[in-house]
Amino acid sequence: MKHQSRPRVKHLHYKKSGLIPDQDDYNVRIPTYDRAKLVAPNSSFSPSPYCPIPDMPFSPQYWDIILPDPIYDKNDNFIVPGSHEWFSYMHNLSKIHIANNRKAETTQLTIDQKAKARDKRLQELATNSGTTSKHMNNRWCVVDNLTTYNNTYNCIMTVHRILLYVKHQHENHKLPDEYLTSDDTKEVKMRPLK
Repeated sequence: MKHQSRPRVKHLHYKKSGLIPDQDDYNVRIPTYDRAKLVAPNSSFSPSPYCPIPDMPFSPQYWDIILPDPIYDKNDNFIVPGSHEWFSYMHNLSKIHIANNRKAETTQLTIDQKAKARDKRLQELATNSGTTSKHMNNRWCVVDNLTTYNNTYNCIMTVHRILLYVKHQHENHKLPDEYLTSDDTKEVKMRPLK
């Protein structure tokens, strides 16, 4: 069987890569692209020389919240700095900014109050422990270690002590009949003012 070469399909290849094909260049129908979808929506004003600060006087509360980037509304229309829309946008942004600042301050106050309460509680515990708050953890570790050591020693030595007590009781030690006090002690007891 002879090897037959097949004809190449040329009508599916684009003439230039990276370009959208034109129907006039081909003998068969090719998919067309909707050019309206490929074009980005136009804004009503192009902010090429954009300056975020308007040329008119405005409230000083907006100075620290002016955005460096162009501002667009919900319909992707550019909002010109100094226009009515810009002032309403900045007013709403100012409200949000103030609310966020209050929330941050409240959170910081809560954190500070909790830290002060914790420090006060630690200081009271340190005072009750007889030390300072700096050395309190070390002091508690020493107390815990000594307590553990004493409890362990007590558990181990109790067995030996019981044997010693039993041995002592069986010996029946009796005190001698003689008095163990000397004559000098008797004289001191006789004269209590001396």
